[in-house]
Formats: sequence, C-alpha cells, structure tokens
Amino acid sequence: MRKLLKFILKKIINFSDRPFNFDGQKVVLLCNGPSLNDVDFSRVTVPMVGLNKIHLKEDVRDRLSFVVAVNKLVVRQLCKSFEARKYHRCTPVFIPSHRMIAKLFLRKSLLLNVENSINFASRGNSFGVGSTVTYVALQLIYRFNASAVYVVGMDHNFDQSGRHNEKQLLEGTDSNHFDPNYFANMKWQLADLPSSEKSYFRAKEEYELAGKKIYLVGQSKYNGWERLSLEAFYREVNE
Repeated sequence: MRKLLKFILKKIINFSDRPFNFDGQKVVLLCNGPSLNDVDFSRVTVPMVGLNKIHLKEDVRDRLSFVVAVNKLVVRQLCKSFEARKYHRCTPVFIPSHRMIAKLFLRKSLLLNVENSINFASRGNSFGVGSTVTYVALQLIYRFNASAVYVVGMDHNFDQSGRHNEKQLLEGTDSNHFDPNYFANMKWQLADLPSSEKSYFRAKEEYELAGKKIYLVGQSKYNGWERLSLEAFYREVNE
C-alpha cells in the first residue's frame, strides 16, 4: 500500500508548478552545524534557505524563503513542536510527498517527490536524497534558478558513535548543531558522511555543467567545494 501511494503521488505532483524563482540571484543555504552561530546575518541581504529545525534560530527564521526537511524523525518532531507548527503556518517547508499527513500540522508544507538515490533533479520531478537534506536543498535551489549558492554552517563533523544512519536516542544536550536543544533527549539518525560526500560531488558537477557555483563558507571538515572566509562571503553576497 505504501509503495502504491508513493507511485500515485509521484505521478500527480508536478514540481514545475512551484512558486519560487530566484531569477539568477545568489542564495545562502543555512545548514545546522555549530558554526552557523559564527555568521553575522545582519550583513547578508540575499535570499536564504533553511534546513530541518532552523526555526530554533530566531535571528534568521523570519528571513527564509523556505525550509527543507526530508528525514522521517525530523518531520515527526516538527509536527510535535508547537513552535515549529506555528512557524510553518507562514514559512513554507518542503517535505516528502509520502509524509503528506504532516500537512495537517505543518500548514505551509509543500510536497516533494524524493527517492533513496543520488540522482540530481535537474529537470525531473523526483529528488534524490543522497543521505543528506543538504543535497535535496541544493537541488531545489538549482531548480529555482539561483546563480550561486553559499553554504554556511556545514561543519561536516559529528560527535557520534555507531553505524551510518543508525537511529539513536541522544541523551543530554546536542553538541552537533547550532542549538544545544536541537536533538536533546530525542531520537536522531547518525550522519553518513561518506555517502554525503558523494552527493556533494554530484551536486558540484551538476552546478558547474549549468554554469552555476557552490561555495562553502567558513570552517568545515569537507574540502570538495570552493571555500570562502566569512569576510569574503560578506563581500560577495553584497556585491
């Protein structure tokens, strides 16, 4: 039944109808690592996109064009959070189409066909998850015609122990995200950094084929994209 529902939704959801167009602008993608707190967003004037529980970061949440959340645990936690539900009455959040019941709680949610692959949705209606919501967001930003994306807060570094994608209860505060309450005393899914890197490389290839650019801002353990310092980033997004 679940496979049939996914098939039907894949056929009826037409991504071409989406109401966003960055029209060749530069866009900032906010990941959720601790280094996100190093960014002075008062110096950023271009459109911004957020991920997962970015509603916890009060100084930027009202400036976001949209949010992307594809992980099952995260979507459930958003639905249970009064603050998240209130936030997504106004700010759109893209969620997987097979989690359409979440629309009852996240009123401004938009359904997105996703698949467990590294496929990059340069034209089609299905978006590869590629082991990280960041990859899905990069595809959306690409499809919405941004000229370049500046990725901030992607530390690519997790204090974790276990198998890739293993579900665990995080006891105590969360040191892996910008807010210590992000997954505090909640279930979360361990990161799969090797698979994420394959996705990031694929995204770079697709962006460059289209004459677009991905920049990584600040400190990060990932070295596959062109890197900018914070000061260089502030200059570039305000040119």
